[in-house]
Amino acid sequence: MKIEHLSIINDYLVTVYFTPDLGWRYSVVLHDGSVFQPYDLYQTPQEAYEMINEILDLVIFCDLAPRGTA
Repeated sequence: MKIEHLSIINDYLVTVYFTPDLGWRYSVVLHDGSVFQPYDLYQTPQEAYEMINEILDLVIFCDLAPRGTA
């Protein structure tokens, strides 16, 4: 495994990494400590990083929405 990108975005730990047999993937550590790590594969690290930003927009929206409305 090769880690390409490791950072904190809006208080979420995110990483983009490469696995030789699979390709580029990403994971996000959520505030409760759980890890969101889909099985999706990407051709480039940039594609995976762009998906992180889309996922975080959704996660942040759900975190801010009053319970029972999102």
